[in-house]
Amino acid sequence: MDRRKFIKNMGGAAVVGVVIGCCGSCTRMDNPIPPVNSINSNVDFILNLTDPLYSSLSTPGNFIVYEGKYVVARAINGEYIAATRLCSHEALYKIQYMKDYNSWVCDEHGAAFDLEGNGDDTIFPNVEDPSVNNNGLTIYNTELIDSSKLRVFS
Repeated sequence: MDRRKFIKNMGGAAVVGVVIGCCGSCTRMDNPIPPVNSINSNVDFILNLTDPLYSSLSTPGNFIVYEGKYVVARAINGEYIAATRLCSHEALYKIQYMKDYNSWVCDEHGAAFDLEGNGDDTIFPNVEDPSVNNNGLTIYNTELIDSSKLRVFS
């Protein structure tokens, strides 16, 4: 049977579903692992803290995710801190700030890092694979510009 007869027999919807399924599985990469030298280099952005999107940063212990790649938090001591969301263990964009531990944590597999980005196995000592904390986490500088703008940069 040639392609035209096949498409007519199958119906348009079935063909569209097959094509989307095939194309999606061939090209989708949820978490491609970038080369180590290119991970989040040359970061420089400013958050307007009066924007409702970032209003949670007015409270110590809260964090926001910026562009899916960065996590910016207000540490429990009131300082603004920032890190990559890319976990150095499995290259997943899952890092978040946990105020209960005052640390960066990957919610995928429990890797934990202190505020300087060093692996910290005291936070979750029962994690099955202790190597999850072996690699460091990329941390960024923050600078409060007047009282309404926060600069995050490398």
